[in-house]
This record gives sequence, C-alpha cells and structure tokens, in this order.
Amino acid sequence: MATPQRPLPGAFLNTPAPVRPQVAAQRPPAFRLPSNPGLPKSSGQVMATNTTGNASNLTPGALSTTRTTANQKPIQRAAARMNQASAIQLRFPALDDYIIQGVSSDYEQPTSQSWAPFEKTKTYDIPERIFEQVNNAHMSTKLGIFSQLHHAWVTVDSVLYLWDYTHPNPELIGYDELSQTIVEVQLAKPKPGVFREEITHVLLIATVGEIAILALAANKSPEGVMSVSLYQTDLRISLKGYAVTQIASCPKTGRVFFGCKNSSDLFEISYQKEEKWFLNKCGKINHTSQDVTTVASPLNLWNIVSSTVSGQASTVDYIRQIEVDSTRDVIYVLYSSSTIQVFHMSGEYKLTKVIHKRQNELMSNVAHMVPRSNTNWKLFPNSQYIASLQAIPRTESSRLALLATTGTGVRMYLSVTSGYSASSMWESAAVPSSMQIHHIKFPPPPANPPSTNPAAGNNMAMISSSLHGVDTESMALTTTIRASRFSPGFQFFFVGRTDQADLIYISAPDSARLGRQTDSGSPSRFIETGQWVPLGANVEGVGLSSPAFAANTNPAGFGNEMAVQFDQSATEVAVLTNSGIHTFRRRRLVDTFAAALKDCATEEDFDNVVKKFVRNYGRQETVASALGVACGQATDTSTDSSLADPEVLNYARRTVIEHGGKPDLGDLLDPSQASLDNVRISSRAEALILYTTRLVRSVWTAKVIQEGKTPAGGITIASTTSMQKLQSVTAALIALKNFLDTNKTSISGMSGAEEMNRIASITDRTALQAEHRILDAQVKTISNIIEGIAFLTQLFDNRVDETFLSLDEPLREKFRQLTYEVLFTLDEGKDLAKELVKAIVNRSIAAGSNVETVADALQRRCGSFCSTDDVIIFKAQENLQKATDAGAESPTARTLLNSSLDQFKKVAGTLSTPYLQAAVDQYLNLQFFAGAIQLCLEVAHKRDEANRALAWIKDGQPQRDEREEKYNDRINCYQQIWRIIEAADAIPVPAANDTLTGINMRRKEEVYNVIDLSTDEVFQNCLYDWYLSKNWSHRLLDLKSPFVVAYLKRKFEHDSNAAELLWKYYVHHHEYFEAAKIQLQLAKSGFAIDLQTRIEYLSRAKANASTRMSTFGRVNSSKQEVIREITDQLDCASVQLDAFRKLEEDTRLVEPNRSKVLKQLNGPVMSLDELYNSYVSLAGYFDLALIIFQLSDYRNTAEITSTWLNMINDVHQAALNEKTVEPYIKVQECVRRLGIRVHCSEIVFQPHTVLQILIDYNQGPEGRHSVDSQMNGPRTWPVELLLELGIPIDTILIALEALLFDDTSSSPQKRRTIADLVCYVSNKWLVESEASGTPVGGEEALEVVAGVMEGVLESGVMGQAGGLGAAREVLERVRYLR
Repeated sequence: MATPQRPLPGAFLNTPAPVRPQVAAQRPPAFRLPSNPGLPKSSGQVMATNTTGNASNLTPGALSTTRTTANQKPIQRAAARMNQASAIQLRFPALDDYIIQGVSSDYEQPTSQSWAPFEKTKTYDIPERIFEQVNNAHMSTKLGIFSQLHHAWVTVDSVLYLWDYTHPNPELIGYDELSQTIVEVQLAKPKPGVFREEITHVLLIATVGEIAILALAANKSPEGVMSVSLYQTDLRISLKGYAVTQIASCPKTGRVFFGCKNSSDLFEISYQKEEKWFLNKCGKINHTSQDVTTVASPLNLWNIVSSTVSGQASTVDYIRQIEVDSTRDVIYVLYSSSTIQVFHMSGEYKLTKVIHKRQNELMSNVAHMVPRSNTNWKLFPNSQYIASLQAIPRTESSRLALLATTGTGVRMYLSVTSGYSASSMWESAAVPSSMQIHHIKFPPPPANPPSTNPAAGNNMAMISSSLHGVDTESMALTTTIRASRFSPGFQFFFVGRTDQADLIYISAPDSARLGRQTDSGSPSRFIETGQWVPLGANVEGVGLSSPAFAANTNPAGFGNEMAVQFDQSATEVAVLTNSGIHTFRRRRLVDTFAAALKDCATEEDFDNVVKKFVRNYGRQETVASALGVACGQATDTSTDSSLADPEVLNYARRTVIEHGGKPDLGDLLDPSQASLDNVRISSRAEALILYTTRLVRSVWTAKVIQEGKTPAGGITIASTTSMQKLQSVTAALIALKNFLDTNKTSISGMSGAEEMNRIASITDRTALQAEHRILDAQVKTISNIIEGIAFLTQLFDNRVDETFLSLDEPLREKFRQLTYEVLFTLDEGKDLAKELVKAIVNRSIAAGSNVETVADALQRRCGSFCSTDDVIIFKAQENLQKATDAGAESPTARTLLNSSLDQFKKVAGTLSTPYLQAAVDQYLNLQFFAGAIQLCLEVAHKRDEANRALAWIKDGQPQRDEREEKYNDRINCYQQIWRIIEAADAIPVPAANDTLTGINMRRKEEVYNVIDLSTDEVFQNCLYDWYLSKNWSHRLLDLKSPFVVAYLKRKFEHDSNAAELLWKYYVHHHEYFEAAKIQLQLAKSGFAIDLQTRIEYLSRAKANASTRMSTFGRVNSSKQEVIREITDQLDCASVQLDAFRKLEEDTRLVEPNRSKVLKQLNGPVMSLDELYNSYVSLAGYFDLALIIFQLSDYRNTAEITSTWLNMINDVHQAALNEKTVEPYIKVQECVRRLGIRVHCSEIVFQPHTVLQILIDYNQGPEGRHSVDSQMNGPRTWPVELLLELGIPIDTILIALEALLFDDTSSSPQKRRTIADLVCYVSNKWLVESEASGTPVGGEEALEVVAGVMEGVLESGVMGQAGGLGAAREVLERVRYLR
C-alpha cells in the first residue's frame, strides 16, 4: 500500500509555535540485546551486550579463569577479572527465584525522600489551547498519552489533537475528518510490509460507527525531540453498533484486537496492501463468535454513545482489558466479571482460546494459600474484582506470565504452564494449557508522609513479614482503579479517593539487595521499596517514556539494575492526569547514594549512610557506587545534569579511600609460602573492576563493525555502536582515570614501590603487591580502552569503507569478527589496529595528503595504536611514494630512497613483516636492491640482537627450543633477500646501451658486495641453504669466506652433498690436504655411499694428500699419518670390493641372505678382521685370504702354506670343471695376479714356499712329470712365473737349492727336476749376463749362481744323463765370468 506523502489536515496545523530549543538528548538509543538466550560459554561472551550475532573467532577463550596467573600480561589479567565480574552480574536471580510460591507483604518504606525508589522529575501542564477546545465539547472528551513518542492526545467530540508535552509551547496536530464521536484512540506497530519504511506506527481511532486507521511517522532529532506526522490511508472498519472500549496490539506482528462495551466478543482488525480472494483490504474478524451480529440488545447510536461516555453498567460480560504478550504469543482478556481468558496467536489471523479462568476459580486458588477468616479475607470481599492485568514477558520469567491486581491492591502472580511443565513455556512454540496463582503480594501499610530530616534517611521501616506473619489486612490500596507494571517489577498503583485527587503508590524491587543475597548464597526475599506520591488530580493514562528495561535476554540477570545503571538510561514513567503530565524517574543506586550523601549534615550522618549501604548492599557495591558519584555518574534532579556538589563528591571520594577495605592473604601456616594468587584483593579493587565492567558493558563483546550493501551492490561499513555511545563511554572512563590519577597517593595499592617500602610484614607486603598488580592492570586497561575508542572514532571519521576495501581478504575477515574486547586487551586486536592505521596512512599518502598531519593526529589521540616508530615508518613510506613519483632513475629518487632506508633502519626493531615486505616491494620496483638487502639484514639483526639463532644452529637445531622462534624471525627477513637477489639477477644487461649496461652491472655488484661483506653468520648460512636449494652450488665454490667452510663442516655430519661440496671447495681454493681429510672422512662415513665411490674418494684423498706442501714439522707429520690411514683404508676397500664382486658371481649365495650380504659389503669400509672372519674365510676365497694376510702382516707359515694349497686346488678344480684351458694355466694366472697384488711380499709370497707348492703341483700326484698329463704344463713354468713377477734369479736359485738339499725325503725324480730347474735358471742368468757383458745382479749374484751349480754337481742328483754335461758346461761358463 502506497502511503500518501501529504500530511493530514487539522484544525491547528498553522498554529504558531516558537522554534524548538536545541536541547541535548536525554535518552541514548534503545539498548539491543543478543538474540541467543543462556549464559555465554566463552570469556569473550560472558557480558550481556547490545550486539547481535555470534562472538568473534578472534575472541579469547581462556579469560574466564577465576584466578589469574603470573604469566598473564597485565591487560589480560584485568580482562579476566572483568569477564569474571560480568559473569557474576549474569547470575542475578530471575523473577522466579525470589517470587516463590506463597504469600508475602514485605515492603520497606523510606523515611527520607532520598531513599525513595522513584523521583518526580518534571511536571508538564496541559496547554491552555487544549482546555479551550475541551470547553467547546458537545458530546465527550477523552485524554490519553503516547509516552514513547512524548506526545499526549485529547479527543473533543469527533476531533483528535496531539501535542508534544515536553515542549513549552507545542504545536498542535489535529485530525478532524471524522463525523462521529471518538470513543477510543490507540497506537500500534504497523504490520511488516504494508506501509513504507518511514511509517513507524499506525493510529487507531474508534468512533461509535467505525475505526479509522492512520499512518504515523515518528522522527527523533539529534537533540532527542520527537516529531510526528499523520498520513491518510483510507482504511476504515465499520462497527455496526459495537461500542469499542479496548484496543490492543502485538508489537511483534502488528496484529490489532479490540473489544466492546456491549459485547463479550474479541475482534481483530485485518488490513493489508491489497484485497485478496477471501479477505478484504480492511475488515474485522470475530474470534469468539461466528455470528457477528450477536449484541446484548439492539442499541441505537445514542444509546451506544451515552453508555460508553457515561460509564453506565452493562448487563453484558464485556471486555474490560486486552493484554498482549508478544514474547509468548498469547493474549490475556479480562472481562467485566473478572474472568480471564487466554488466547494463543498463530498464523496470520489465527487465534485459539486455550484457558478460561473464572473469578471463583481464582478465589479457590487464593483459599489454598490464605486461610479464609474475617481478618485474612478483608481484602477479598464478595465485591472483589480484578482491576487490571499486566503480562510478564518470557524474557523476564519462564514460569510467571501474568500479574492480576485486584481492586483492593492485592497482586496475584499467575504461572502459565504447557503440559506438565512450567519450564516448557520458555519454548517459543509452547501453547499454554493451564494457569494457577503462584504468589500473592498483599498491599503495603497506609501512607506516611516522608520525613524532611536528613538523619531519618538512615532508617527504613520494614513492614510486615514479622514474627507474627504476613499483613493481610492493609486497606491502603483499596479502590485501586488502575495498576501498571513495568520491567523488571516497577509497580504503579493508582488509588481513587472519593471527592479527592488520586493517589499513587510506587513500589520497586531492591535489586542491589537481591543481587547480594545471590552472592552470599542466602535465599532471596521478595522485598520491595515503596513510596506514596500525591498527584493532586485524577489519572487518565500512564506509560513508559524511556526504552523498556532489560539487562539480559533471559530471566537470569534480566533484572540486574546495577549492571546497566551506567549503560542504559534510567526507566522513566509518564503519568497523565487531567491537569498535566508527571514524569517519574527510577532512582539508580548511584543516585540513591548521592542523594543520601547530599542529606548528610554531620560526620555521623556520613558514617551512618556508608554503614547502611555496606550492611544492605555490601562493601563492593558501596565503593562502586561511590566511584560512580565521584566520577560524575550521579544525576542532580534539580538541574537534570551530573551532580557537581563538592561536598557530595568529597564524601564519595572518602568512601572509596577510607571504606574500600584491605587485601587479605588469609591464614597461612608458613608466611614464606605466600603467593600473589592466594591474595583476596580488597573490596576497593573489586569495586573498580566492577565499575569499569559496567561502564563498557554495552561494547565489550560487541563486534566493532557491521557490513552492509548499497543499492548498487557496493559495501558499506558502519559501527555497531553509535558514536554517541562510544563518546559517553570514553567520557566516563576518562573521569575514572582522572579520579585514580588524582588520588593515586591516597588509595592503598596504587603507589607501588613507595608504599611497599613502608611494609615490614611478609604477608602484608605480599597482599599489597597483589593489590597493586590488580590495580595497575586495571588502570592500564582503562587507558587501553580510552585509546581504543579514540582510534575507532578516528577510523570511522576517515572513510572506513575505503579503508576496509584496501585490506586483503584475511584482514577483512578479522576486521568483521573483531570485538571491542579483543581490540582492547589482546595483541591480535592491536596488531589488526596497526594494520588499519597503516591502511589509513597509505590511503592518505596515495591521495597526496601530508602524512605527518594524519600520523600526528593518530599518535595524539591513540598513542599505543600509532607510536613514534609508526610515525617514522609512515614518513619513510611517504619518501618511498615521492621517489616513485620522481622516477627510479632520477637523482632525487635515489636521495629519497636513501632517506627512507635510514628512517626504516631507525625502527628496524619494531618493523613488522608486512611493513618490511611492503617496503621491499617498493624498493624492487625502484631497483634499489642493495638498500633493500641492507634493510632486511638490519631488521633481522634487531629481531635477534643476542644472536640466539646462531647458537641454536651451532647446537644442532634441537627441537622444541625457544631459540627456534628467533631463527624463524630471521628467516622471515632473509626470504625477502632471496626475492631481491632473484630480481637483481633478472636485470637484463643489453650490450647496445653502454650507459644502461653500466648502471645495471653496478647495481648487481652492489647487491653482491652487501652480501659478501655481511658478517651475519646466520644470514650466510641461510643464503648457502638457499643456493643449494636452487642448485647453485657453483656460487658457494666461488665464495672466499670463512662462513662457507664453517657452514659446510656443520652440515657435513648430516649431508653427504655438503661434504662433497666441502672437499671440492678446498680443491677449488688449492687446499689439497684439507680436501684429502674430507675425502677420507667421506669414505669412512655412514652415508649411503657405495663401495666403489668410497674407493674413489680414497684414491682422490691419497692423491691430494700426496701433493707437495710448503710447510714442515707437525703438519708434515700429520700429513704422513693421514696418508697412512688413507692407504690402509684403500687396501681394505680393495679387498672388500673383490669380495663383493666374487660374492655377486657366487651361485652358492642365495636369497634372502644374498641381498643383505651384498648390501653390507657395498657400504662402509670394513676392517680386515671382519672381512676375513665374516666373508672371505666362510666363502673360501683363499686368494683374498692371502692378500689379507699380507696386509695384516700375518706370518703364520703353516696357515699361509695351507691357504696356498687350498687356493691351487680350488683353481685346479674350477679349471677342470670349465674345461676351457689347461688347469695349470689357470693356476699360473692366479699366482701371477696374487704376486702382482701383494707385490711378491715375503709375508705370503716366499719364493721357497711358492716354488715348492708349484713344483709339487707340476709334478702331479705320482711325483713324476708327464708331458701328456692333463695335470702338467711345461716343466719350467714355475720358475718362469717367478722370474716374470720380478723375483731376482739369485733368490730363485737359493730357494731351489734349499728345496734340493733341505728336503732329503723328496723322491729322486723331484730332486732331478729341481736340479734341472737350477740348471735352467743358471743358464738363463748366464745368457743374460753374457749378453750384457756383466753379471746380472752383480758379483754377489755371480757367486750365488756359481755356488749353487757347484753344489748341484757335487750332489750327484744329475746322474750320468745328458743333463750332467749341460750342467758342467753352464758351470764352466759361470766360472769363466769370474
């Protein structure tokens, strides 16, 4: 439905009125509560706040501990205390906890006005022009009030007038388009989606013939002044003879119900944008009777008007009151017979009657609770009736749902249940099925005039609940004509007096005492404080003129007035009489304390007031109230501003200082075991925490921003909390901080060391130290909050939308989830704030603004978020931006870049990684490579000035070491350098442009000069790691730095590649002996290196170690030792390699042992003992055994001879099996290889032994040589083999001589063979000597040959055969050489 924009015409639209004064707003915006009921689970959620949505994942989860720990930061310690205090506030008893089943009449009547629960603040007269119009009435007039809009109304016959009753000369708004007498006017919330957004209410005007619906737009100016505009809607409902007396609406759905004086039916008004198939655009629905024409009796228009106006009694049980509870979706209907019906709302227009409770049923319930007698039932006469109903919302109580007040002032609290459980009514979908009286509250005693004696305020009369029982006879509230209840239990009784003005009795729960009873564990009592207020006129209407009270969204903590007394405006109630409007304001506890102090005339009065507060509310609450008064939170009713009476403020200051208590350590058997965490801090410290908690309650867990969308699809960012609210919190905290600073020397625990020096006792000193720790943490937290709010104010003043969009997505998400608590108390919040400051400044730099102006403003208002270092960083960034604008190659740019580098170096210790990365990015764009590396190295040094990272590296980089964090900090800086090196290497060097070539080459040289000259060993180590990861090992070889050797040596133990690189580095720099030692270590190491490679290392090592050196002495001695070790290792490795190769081809070795054995042999070099015992001996490799004997200098002749025989036999058998060559050839080849291998060492290759074995082998099994035998080869091959191996002839002859003469048991054939061999060798020697002209081997050899030949001839072994002649010929020729 399109609402017309034309304001309705009225009789007084042009009535002149003065300009509205620019008054300050007296009420802050409505307090919004979180949507999810129940106690929060995390510390970040324990405060009931005005935010919506879930808590941030940035919220701390460990702050709800009941005891602080020593490793907590002061801010976190204070935050934990504040969260604990807030959690206690939420344990305030629910309504069900202190209004228990039974009866009561507990009231306290203050004997002084300063202790009264409410104070009358203002009285607004009805304008004279209204009286003028009323005097002209012909039919009837009626007064009413729309207290939420600060407007009152009056009907004069068929005309309606509205005016702002708070204005001294208000403008009258009239509506005169009705033709019939107006009988009822009511304000309601509009149905969603029917009207335009600017329409906030609908105005329902009932006449004797119809109900007209007008649209109303209410606007509140920044000064808090309400203005209303009416709009015509053409929505009207015909009544057809019904006389409307009651109209009520549901604020949640906008449904409107009405009842009539001449009918018992309950009607609903239906209206929508347009007509539907079965529903008109506007109409009425009868929910209690299908026949809409059933009226008590036919009435004409005049009868309807006269009965409605004159109030004549009707025979119809008509509806007297309609009460809607939108939290439970129920409607309570009170009939003239005091019958109560309950209807459940569901669907769009569905209404179901679920309970019907007659008055006699209620009285039956009363009889069960109050014994029937003449005295007890004075307040329940036969003429008893229910004067009014008040719904108790579900958020306030899960059990109690309705309050019925009788005409005698008796209050009956009714519980509504669904099924078998009252608690099930807490569920939103629960439908009530029964209703019973739960508690009866009897009236207070008759009125007593308040005393004007200040001292009288120290006493309150406790009425009833005495030892004699409940007072059930008080007639003080008899003839109650109206009763109204406002959350969390403010009760207004309007008592009519015959021929007198009405009287008001106001009662309110003593919330502070209820809260203390919960803390102490004692059962809560339903005690109310009451006061009598004479009106001097008749009551016409009453309503809330302030937002409805709610300290929480569920019953627990809902009624905690102390928790919100500094956060929400005090409840105000407007009472309309026939003479004017009277406003009553709830007196907060801080106001009560201030008023009581103001009444003090003597020191005794002051002491009595403080003692009474301590007695009733506890010392903590008393001091918290005193802090509130001292910091200007109390209100002066006469001026409606903060109380500034110096005497009152001094009294409050003295209360904080003198009555704050002391910290207590308790009883300890051993004072030396005293701990700060065992101290129970003073009530003063607890009060300071509590007071601070209440000041920031509304913002503490609220998210900082809320994100929205523009019509074009863009993003809008706004504060979840109004700037006005943030400013009021800041002002309150500044006042508190100033109070603490001013009284620092007077408050115990604030002075610190100065006060500690005056304490001698250990326990007292520990207690005072714990007190100081808490107070100091709280003061720091207060300062943090002040600066945090100042920062947010600056943020929202600087186009926060653009700042938000300049962040990357992770930071945006953190910003979305950021809460005030995180911002104020955690490092994560402060880090995010710094990012936001950076974004603000960067945007200012990009816009060409002066960065100093912006930075100085931030530093001045919120120094912890923008420190001096931050300002230097911003200036450096500004220089970078200027250098970019000037161009990378300009001289100005280089000057600016060097200036920025100097500025960044000044703050290197505080330069964060994002700032560093951003600076490096800009340096890279400007090709300022060397400067960027210098900055990174300086930042890395400042992050680890103690060089703990290097110590961690040298200790082997142990796991879970705190020094690793320092190493990681350095790595973050070095990673920027890798980027710089890659960028510098990527610079092209064009040959055509010599100038450009020179510039690029110079910049590259600058980069590597900075790198090479750096003394940062950690950097050098990380650089080398990076080189290797990029396969740039050649760069390491080209470096000439001690760090390279230290680096490679450190990695040598764990990395074979590093060891490989190390010996290459030594060779590259001509340090061959050092290279040899590394190669030797590599060959001996446990790395996964195959045997062949190890032998290669050993060979290289031997060559490098043998390289000539220019030094002598110990170095040469060391060199010889290394060479000897290399040689030994090489010998062992050679044998091991032979064994490996043999076993590879050995078919006897099968799996699974084969792979294992081969793997062992192809690994580290083994000792000769291990090789012999574990492999060579077991496998029967006799040639290798002989080699091992030679290498190990093993001289057991029998063992060696046996090994020789076994070797010859094995070779012979293998040759027989192969059948490829003659066996002796194989034997000959085996001996030749062995001789060469062992260099014919006398240890295993003695000519005597070898010749004997070979001659025996060549002789065959029968000891006789046969040319045709498969066994034998040429007779002379044994000696030919030895000669081939380089054994001197004289040595062979001596060996043969020994065989000939030493072994006399040999057969004649063998002896002749030996003799023939002697002759053969001698002849061979003789031929060689004659050819050379001199004896081979010298004269000594000549003598040996001659002597051996002579001996052979003399022995007679040659016999008479032809060989004898040949022997003699040889001897003659030998002698001839002599």
